[in-house]
Amino acid sequence: MVIQRIKEAIEKIRRRRGDEIEEENKLVSYRESGQMQKAEQIKKEADRLAHLKQYKSAIEEYNKALELYPVNEKEQMFKKPAEFLFKVYYNIAASYSFLNKFSEAISYFDKALKIENIDDENIIKAWMSKGNCYYKIKQFIGDDNEGTY
Repeated sequence: MVIQRIKEAIEKIRRRRGDEIEEENKLVSYRESGQMQKAEQIKKEADRLAHLKQYKSAIEEYNKALELYPVNEKEQMFKKPAEFLFKVYYNIAASYSFLNKFSEAISYFDKALKIENIDDENIIKAWMSKGNCYYKIKQFIGDDNEGTY
């Protein structure tokens, strides 16, 4: 009888602990989704600024969105976080390109291209944009310094 009561008490403790862990996970999930939503809103504002050709301000906003978006390397395998990161990196690169800061642009195109689970169309767009930066660098430097960037 005593052993049975001890077993029941232990089982009750396990269930309670399991419920606490589940509740904790729900809370973390809620926070992350809230952070994700806020990061998405900041990205939209950055997109708006980029369309208005306010590239420096857009870059700042994109970086704020990256700081807020709670993504680790494992999550980049999933579609939504991968798309978000790709778009932000790509848009930062494009903004640097419009500011004629081609080295920075190339660096961010590289970050975008490292992300897996991205549509081929976007990958091609990033490669073409990166190539365009190299072409513009070559134009600025001139043909005399061919091969040095």
